[in-house]
Amino acid sequence: MNKDNSGYYREEFERIARFYDPVIRCLSLFLGGERRLRNRVLKDADVRTGDKVLDVGCGTGSSAVIIAEKAGDKGKIVGVDMSANMLKIALSKFKFNNLFFIRANAENIPSSDNYFDRVHMSIVLHEMIRLGRSNTLKEIYRVLKHEGRLIAVDFNKPNGFFKNLIFNFIMLMETETARDMIKRTLKDEIEKAGFIIEKVDYMVNTFIQVIIARKS
Repeated sequence: MNKDNSGYYREEFERIARFYDPVIRCLSLFLGGERRLRNRVLKDADVRTGDKVLDVGCGTGSSAVIIAEKAGDKGKIVGVDMSANMLKIALSKFKFNNLFFIRANAENIPSSDNYFDRVHMSIVLHEMIRLGRSNTLKEIYRVLKHEGRLIAVDFNKPNGFFKNLIFNFIMLMETETARDMIKRTLKDEIEKAGFIIEKVDYMVNTFIQVIIARKS
């Protein structure tokens, strides 16, 4: 486990936890619905019956619950997040014996080496400073099995004048950490952590990227 984490955490996640699900649900209505979007991402994850899956930055646990359905009783899904209030909501959705939620820093994942078949993280890395992203990706690499897959979903800078105008407006509402991730490119950061990029897909008119990477 990594001993030198960045120490960075945004306390506002504790304050917005109770509003998070309703806001995401409303925003997703314009994009075909929340569950449809989450299933679209998790299709690329190719979760199989019996898989052990880690959901990093699981928040209120909506994706973890879907993953638990896919992995079945023989699987094991662990959601980690630093927000106690987010995890309280996640625990209220607890429906499966194969699903566990842990308060933990993604830079110090409480797991042995080479344990998980899949690691999923959606709209998480842009919230971290550069050192935090690097530490987190290295930790994910450590806990994944050989040939295990990372499914990383986050912002993408689109092509085209009008799309760029919209994207730049969105970035004005984000923190410097998001702009830094875009500048350095998520794909490069994942490769620097040792992963082999297998596929890059795009959603929401290319504003969102879905990166599938394999532990070599």
